[in-house]
Amino acid sequence: MKYFFPAIRTVLLFTGLVLSSCSDSWLEPDPKSFFAPKNVYVNEAGFQAGLVTLRKNLNYDFAGNRNPISAEYSYSDIAVSGFQSDFRQNTPSNSQFLPILSFFTAVYEYIKNANVLISRIDDIEWPREETRNMILAEAYWHRAYWYYRLVNTYGDVPWIGIELKGTKLDFQSTSRDAILKKIQADLEYAVQWLPVKPGALGDVTKGAANHLLTKVYLANTEFDKAIASATAVIDGPYRLMQSRFGSYADDPVRNVLWDLHRSENKNNPQNTETIYTTVDRADGPPEAWTAGAHTMRLYTPSWWAILDATGNRACNWDTRTGDTLGIGNADVRTNNYWHYTIWNENGYNWKTTPDLRRADINWVEMTEILTCRSGSPQIGLSLSKDYFSNLADTVGRWYPWPIYKTFIPTPNHTQPLGGQSDMYIFRL
Repeated sequence: MKYFFPAIRTVLLFTGLVLSSCSDSWLEPDPKSFFAPKNVYVNEAGFQAGLVTLRKNLNYDFAGNRNPISAEYSYSDIAVSGFQSDFRQNTPSNSQFLPILSFFTAVYEYIKNANVLISRIDDIEWPREETRNMILAEAYWHRAYWYYRLVNTYGDVPWIGIELKGTKLDFQSTSRDAILKKIQADLEYAVQWLPVKPGALGDVTKGAANHLLTKVYLANTEFDKAIASATAVIDGPYRLMQSRFGSYADDPVRNVLWDLHRSENKNNPQNTETIYTTVDRADGPPEAWTAGAHTMRLYTPSWWAILDATGNRACNWDTRTGDTLGIGNADVRTNNYWHYTIWNENGYNWKTTPDLRRADINWVEMTEILTCRSGSPQIGLSLSKDYFSNLADTVGRWYPWPIYKTFIPTPNHTQPLGGQSDMYIFRL
């Protein structure tokens, strides 16, 4: 105990010295920089950086598990969702399976990014008015793209057309018609100022503006204008590809449709069908990667879960077969209308149609997949339904699919999900 009080006196003395040396200035933050609009939009380079952000935002539609575009296919006439939301509850309206609410929230973030650029376009003196107008035109295009997606997903939604600099809680929905008319006007401006050909990869062009404007004209029932804007696209620097090209050009088994859907060919200068695509490269810097397209997960059946006579998986996903076919999960379960019925035309059916979109080499039929498990009594034989415990399992495990669209190598992931890839937004 004789050492206790001196220890306390020492602590108190030290504390007093520390406190007496403090001042308010010592507590003030001293940041080295602020990444804020007022510090970014100070010159042309800052506005160009803003456009890069807007272009990167487009990847959200196509990347990651159960991404928004896959949800759109789930609700179309060619598929159903393999996993349903809980329709017994109204809130929360999101789901771990479908991005019903998260899409809404994310898109308004991207609209905000466009609005900041648009609202600050005249914060600087522009050496060339044409540069200002071209940057503004692209920002209008991005905002129009996301509003077009919103109103055709949810109907009436809040319109936000300026940068919000303070708290706002009293949002009200604006009619779908009013929003479509506004983005029509914005796109008409964009068409005037965007370039015919991109100056760099990712730049939005006049063709992309006319293509989106055509969709908006149709939604607004302005059919003659839609014909004119669509004709402008057709008369632009775009042509249907009829000859082999790109990374598989020397593969005699494949065809031009296969070439068109290879990741590395979508922005190939030889590809005259490309109007606009996202940019997402597996060989890019890791910090630029998205989660990948997941096409080999979302759109394909769980073929790898099919059993052989011994009750073991006949051919698992972690095989050379799996590297090509993927680790399907049937999130977007396509239907027989698309697999078979739609090809019945002019005396043809799905087996005989000359349409390359249903060519045998471009699709995988379940009987074409061979048992590959070492030691299986069926090794080398086609997968079979004979060993299903319940035929209901065929819903998610047994149906054909268009591998020409789903095959995307996945070098940056362990599982063959479908990796980073440029994705078409508009194609002739």
